[in-house]
Amino acid sequence: MLCFSAGGGGGGGAGATSGAAYEVGGGLTLRRVSPTGPVKANELLDLGFELDGPGRAPVDALQAYMGMAGHLLILRDDLNVFAHVHPMGTVSGRMAGMPAGHLTMTPEEHAKAMAAMSRIEGARVSFPYGFPAAGRYRLFVQVKYRDTIRTGVFDMEVQPGRS
Repeated sequence: MLCFSAGGGGGGGAGATSGAAYEVGGGLTLRRVSPTGPVKANELLDLGFELDGPGRAPVDALQAYMGMAGHLLILRDDLNVFAHVHPMGTVSGRMAGMPAGHLTMTPEEHAKAMAAMSRIEGARVSFPYGFPAAGRYRLFVQVKYRDTIRTGVFDMEVQPGRS
């Protein structure tokens, strides 16, 4: 098992935070804005994060990072769960949202559909995810702002849910 211990948010990447805010350097803070209550296994959640500037107000807008508003890596402390999640869901989830004939789309049609999925408005990014089991998880959230990738590290305790 990995030892997930909160070390406080530091722009240098030392430790994680079990709280709702992580300093990502440059006077910026990545905040976890949802969910606000207890997290239970087997429930679909909106894992929401927002990038705040030095005055604690949301930044003007995030930039696309590898075609998305952000990326989320999730790791359980026993290494039995690893997930790479996108704002539109995982690859299979994104493909479900493609037009029924996506296999016969022209390259131009495909590029247009992918561009629509990478539109970014504001400083918030959300990821749909359901934790498969109770346990301690570490979340690595990456967003791009002013041409720099910012990474927040959050620890989350997931309670048993419905089976």
